[in-house]
Amino acid sequence: MPSKAGRVRMPADNRLPVSASLKTSEIWKNSVGYDPYASIEELNSKKEIKNKDADEKIKNLFNIARLTGNVSSTIPGACTLCNHVGHLPYQCRNLINLEEHIFQTNIHEDKEDELKERKLLGLISSDTDNTDSSSSYSNNERSESDDSYHSKKYKKKKEKKKEKKKEKKKEKKKEKKKEKEKEKRKEKKKKRYNDEKHSDMLHHKKKHKIDYYIDKKHKHKKKKKKV
Repeated sequence: MPSKAGRVRMPADNRLPVSASLKTSEIWKNSVGYDPYASIEELNSKKEIKNKDADEKIKNLFNIARLTGNVSSTIPGACTLCNHVGHLPYQCRNLINLEEHIFQTNIHEDKEDELKERKLLGLISSDTDNTDSSSSYSNNERSESDDSYHSKKYKKKKEKKKEKKKEKKKEKKKEKKKEKEKEKRKEKKKKRYNDEKHSDMLHHKKKHKIDYYIDKKHKHKKKKKKV
């Protein structure tokens, strides 16, 4: 019933029986996880169980990270082949060895020998052999040309960077020289100004002295005439 209902008689359905009111503790236990009548030992045991569950979850997460390879040792943005930064996986040349190169050349030679034997036995015609050899040769040439192209491009970039650095250094030197020349000019102007000022002062003092002596002589002559 609402609180502002006035003097209204409360209905019988609005009251809980004793058995239902006692079940509120079970509701709190199941929904909220709080037991108002629990002892300290029970609460401590629940805390220990929770901590164990959390530890197990953390261990499982670490195991998943190890299995998937998402470990903290991996460098973000690094090459997936050599784990170094600065290039993409298809540009990687850190894992190329002489042994692999020799192995590939041996395979190519073995294929050529097999084709020659088949040609001699008459199993393969000369046209097919020529097409196969030309295709293999063209593929090798393409790979070599790509490598040479990339190396030339890299060298050109390096040379351009060096030239830019040299130009920047030259520009900096020129700017420094200009600044030094400006400072020297300013110092010379200051010296000239100070010298001119000093000479003007001396000239003014001399003039003042001469005027003073002339006035003095003139006064002395006037006194003599009066006498």
